[in-house]
Amino acid sequence: MLRIHNLTRRYGSNAALQTLYLELKRGEFVALLGPNGAGKSTLFQVLTGLFAASEGEVEVAGHSLRSAASRALRHIGVVFQQMSLDLDLNIRRNLLFQADLHGLPRALAHQRIQAGCARLGVDANLDRPVRELSGGNRRKFELVRTTRINRRCC
Repeated sequence: MLRIHNLTRRYGSNAALQTLYLELKRGEFVALLGPNGAGKSTLFQVLTGLFAASEGEVEVAGHSLRSAASRALRHIGVVFQQMSLDLDLNIRRNLLFQADLHGLPRALAHQRIQAGCARLGVDANLDRPVRELSGGNRRKFELVRTTRINRRCC
């Protein structure tokens, strides 16, 4: 599902990642641990397309991040360290905005939003403004956003 081969990311002459190799099969789970400055955030910035690798190759679901980024990125969902929901919108509008960014048809977006929220037990809160929700429920909605609503493929 994820193949990282000889990945290096430099900032000038400083290598934040150097010759990283990693392969994950579908369903595998990995935790990245390391001290500040070890390259964890840089790795995720490369994996999400925010930064390009200086060297090496990243493949997601068989798609090269370098040559087929949009196809590769459809298979990645990220919950950022800092919340990224709009506090002034309700949850449904936040999730529909994300679906719109990815060109998902509205009917399918509504279906996936409802199913994802029901799966996490937060579907009763869809029309509440984000600022009224607990931190835990905000995180659940961010998980819904990163799972299936933004993918055309599944």
